[in-house]
Amino acid sequence: MLRASNIFFGYDTISILRDVTLSASPGQRIGILGPNGAGKTTLLRVLAGLVTPNRGTVQLGTTDLRNLKRGSIAKQLAMVPQETSIEFDYSVLEVALMGRHPHLGALAIEGPDDINLAISALKLTRTNHLSNRSFSTLSGGEKQRVIIASALTQLVAQTVPTNKSSVLLLDEPTASLDLSSQVELLTLLRTLQVQSNHTLIISTHDLNFAIGICDYLVLLREGTVMASGSTHSMLTTANMRNLYNADIEIVRHQPTERLVALLADHRISRSNDQER
Repeated sequence: MLRASNIFFGYDTISILRDVTLSASPGQRIGILGPNGAGKTTLLRVLAGLVTPNRGTVQLGTTDLRNLKRGSIAKQLAMVPQETSIEFDYSVLEVALMGRHPHLGALAIEGPDDINLAISALKLTRTNHLSNRSFSTLSGGEKQRVIIASALTQLVAQTVPTNKSSVLLLDEPTASLDLSSQVELLTLLRTLQVQSNHTLIISTHDLNFAIGICDYLVLLREGTVMASGSTHSMLTTANMRNLYNADIEIVRHQPTERLVALLADHRISRSNDQER
């Protein structure tokens, strides 16, 4: 579906990505993990075709992104940035409708079908009740869900949906969200993967969020792939300590049998609570 092969990218003498290879299959949920400065955001921008690698190729299906027009890419692939700044006072519905721009002609305006697609995306992200609200008045979690709705509106064909899997790229989606909003986002992404067969590629340093949604992980350190594989095979104490250079422990939560990432101070606090 989407494949990056031997990607090198940098600015002038500054190297950011070195020999990165990543392949995403239809319906897959890939997490790109790494500390700040590892190159996660840059890698997403390369995958989205927003920047061109100095060396290497990115293919969407069987076609090199460099051979595809921007509008064609946008109908199959959408990116949700870490932060979205909208200067004008658009309503939530208007923001969702922005996703239809790749599907419209130069002088065309959104029609009833486009509006219905945007409303459906807002319903899916549980923001339809905010349709008439100004986007600028929303909370961080609400804004994130509306931007995801706009991305979903972008990826839906005007006609009957096909079985093709579209790609949704998300850059640090939990960075500015409180715990409740993180849980809502996790539930939403699980629903998207099940209901619409979207391929998800998520850049994050939130290990427990990655555990909750991703089935495959790419460990990125200093612009190179340290390791990649299934979530359970990658999420080991040794890998996480090596990746983040921090005292992290991966344990199995006994009641649920799920993996959980703990920092050293969390373990110390837990021990102190038990002693008291």
